[in-house]
Amino acid sequence: MARSKNVINGLLFFAPIGIVLSAIPQAPDYTAPLGWGLALVMLGTALVLALGNAKARRRTEAQSEGEAQDALS
Repeated sequence: MARSKNVINGLLFFAPIGIVLSAIPQAPDYTAPLGWGLALVMLGTALVLALGNAKARRRTEAQSEGEAQDALS
């Protein structure tokens, strides 16, 4: 879980690099779309990973709750 959180934080930290690439004045014409595309891919990947982590956490909590209620019965 911690490793996945580090990956998400890394993606969110480096995503603005794509936007900075698009702001370089002497860069070729394809740099702006490439930079924005890179930023969007990083943000999208971070979102998918975060949603997957939240789903796994809810599933784990529901299982532990179910086990606790079975133990009480």
